[in-house]
Amino acid sequence: MIDLCLVAEACWVWLWIRTKQTEQALLYVAAILTSMYVAVHLTPWFVRTFIETGSAFSWLMQEISLNTHAVGWMQHVVPSVPASNADASSYSRWLSLQVLHVLITIMMAWAVFMVFVAVDSVAEAIWDEPQHAQHLVGEQLLRNLAAAFAGLWVAATTLCLLVTLDWIQPLQPIAKHAIDSLSYQGLDILLRALPGLRIMIS
Repeated sequence: MIDLCLVAEACWVWLWIRTKQTEQALLYVAAILTSMYVAVHLTPWFVRTFIETGSAFSWLMQEISLNTHAVGWMQHVVPSVPASNADASSYSRWLSLQVLHVLITIMMAWAVFMVFVAVDSVAEAIWDEPQHAQHLVGEQLLRNLAAAFAGLWVAATTLCLLVTLDWIQPLQPIAKHAIDSLSYQGLDILLRALPGLRIMIS
């Protein structure tokens, strides 16, 4: 079921962006990269300022699962062992922060990207420029590549978000479906093979 949802999500984004002008489609790719950059650099400050001392963070610390270890490629996103030896309380706080950083980064990236989409849609509606058919093969290829990249990015971040929920006890049943999905297993195999490919190339 998770696989079908991810495929539907990726296909919907692909079909939506490939109908845009070539410049717009490439701007969407730039918006994706920009949103991830902004989210990665803004999340630590956001968590420290607004969440780390709040009741939501206290709840997360109580519900965090200390017995959950990173599965496959997620160990590079949320490490399963703290950087230093610590007691259970410190470990719970450390792990809660790591999980929170991943969740907030993904949601903030989506938020920044959606702001760009909203601005682009409003600008398109205001200027009401006629959509000229483009028959150049190169432009069609660029649109399709940009749309495919956007679709895969949305699906991959959705999968990452679902898998990260495995560290939060009430949400573990949702994460289990994501971890058992073919999409996750395939991505895990691919990312495990990449270091071997880099060694062969070098």
